Amino acid sequence: MRIALIGDLQFREGEQPAIRRAMEEIAAQRPELAVAMGDFGCQGRQGSAAGFRECADFLKMLPCECVPLLGNHDVEYRLDDAMEKDPARWYRDAFGREQLWCAMEHGGMLLLFLSVEKQPREGFATQNALYASEAQFEFVRAQLAAHRDWPTAVFCHCPLPGAGLRSVPPLHVAATDSYFDHCFQPMRWKMLMRENPQVFLWASAHFHMGHDDDASISLADGICHVSCGVVTSAARDGSAHTRMLDLTPRRLTVSTLNHAAQEALRFDFACDVPTLEGRSGRCYVRRGEEIQLGQDECRQLWRDGDRRIYVATKGGFLWEYDRALGDLTGAIVRGAQTEAIALADGRLYVRLEDGCFSVDAEDPWRFDRLSGTVSPRRRAEAGLPGCSGLTGFDCARVAGPDGTRLIL
Repeated sequence: MRIALIGDLQFREGEQPAIRRAMEEIAAQRPELAVAMGDFGCQGRQGSAAGFRECADFLKMLPCECVPLLGNHDVEYRLDDAMEKDPARWYRDAFGREQLWCAMEHGGMLLLFLSVEKQPREGFATQNALYASEAQFEFVRAQLAAHRDWPTAVFCHCPLPGAGLRSVPPLHVAATDSYFDHCFQPMRWKMLMRENPQVFLWASAHFHMGHDDDASISLADGICHVSCGVVTSAARDGSAHTRMLDLTPRRLTVSTLNHAAQEALRFDFACDVPTLEGRSGRCYVRRGEEIQLGQDECRQLWRDGDRRIYVATKGGFLWEYDRALGDLTGAIVRGAQTEAIALADGRLYVRLEDGCFSVDAEDPWRFDRLSGTVSPRRRAEAGLPGCSGLTGFDCARVAGPDGTRLIL
């Protein structure tokens, strides 16, 4: 089965002819199924009925069934929005599909298609939240339980935490929208995948990064994580890429269709299903615990027992890393140099060059997010408490084409 993965269809006015050419090139590869990974529409029309309709017209050019997924920009809103947006209805009207998430059986394999959902106003996190409801989670759990012995592939707008894929960490982690359910319950998805070793693939988009780096495909937690680029100017590295997956119950092959160069389909990676053995091609193998910093460098690290690690960088960030989750959870500080931190009575104390503050270490609003809709609940402090509960340490630093990674 050949599956075309079409990355975020965000574009600017005037790019429509280029997108139509890309659809013709995708169609020429004769996919049996296409998955449009979400974030639909022209700049200024994303998250609107018009945005869905114009992308639905592009996808109708393909000679196969297409499953569209919802991304964060399709469902985003601000708390002060005067109009109540209804992305679920607009999705159904444009694409003619009733379910925002679904499952498909094919040749002894299970394919799961997940969508980002509109977050409830109660517990609103940030405009760009990657929310998933309890209903969607229970649907996935039931499908996995009913197909325990079926090799399973998951398709979602955004990756799992800890995937190790090439990304733009200062952007996505500071916005707390890096991975599925980021601001809410991401650990349940990670645990669900661990409890179901038949899941061998998690395909995602969201990062707008091309496929030329090894870490656009990664192996982590027994899953092959495949990132999909975009065909528009939304690409952050100038690429114009579409993924092609050739999938059988015994073998996965990942290839790239380069629209900018109009090259033949390029082989990237292959492995056995569901064991991930018999590997060939390029991929990044995540080495246990690691922290991805991108184009930044570490200045100092502190460990909070076995739970968390705090990383101060030369770029002026203080990141929080959750060891159970295996990923960065957010930025406590951005745009200022952290000199020291301490933990006492459940509060994190931070000393910057111009003074000290503290924040509840468990408060979901503790992060300094990019979005203007939220702000951390900080309290000015005279200094740091004497008993910190934190220890400084060092670790291996690895520099690669995709940036700095700390190997713990």
